[in-house]
Amino acid sequence: MLNILGGIETATEGELYYEGEPLKWDDKKTLTEYRRRHIGFVFQFYNLMPGLTALENVELAAQLSADPLDPEELICQVGLGDRKNHFPSKLSGGQQQRVAIARALCKNPDILLCDEPRVLWTARQVCRF
Repeated sequence: MLNILGGIETATEGELYYEGEPLKWDDKKTLTEYRRRHIGFVFQFYNLMPGLTALENVELAAQLSADPLDPEELICQVGLGDRKNHFPSKLSGGQQQRVAIARALCKNPDILLCDEPRVLWTARQVCRF
């Protein structure tokens, strides 16, 4: 269901509307724009780029957005300011999930879809630059 809402997979029946307009499943360019501009997705397995640092993974999303949020600020807000230059293989599973959350939020999406989310922190942490 999340993949259909996110425009990743097509529905076999019915229609999906966004802002009053049906998504055109046969128009790949429109679907790509819908995903790029309106959808943030936190996948169950995070899908981080292993050759990029935590911060670079979030910055990648910023490059795809017309109105991104600040990647470094988001990394700090998820409590990873001190781990921003670490590669995913050097982060715990929970830290990787927080990078994925920051990456999804960085796009400043209208809709945030999360596959098996869980609460990972309880208090806002302060980041020093």
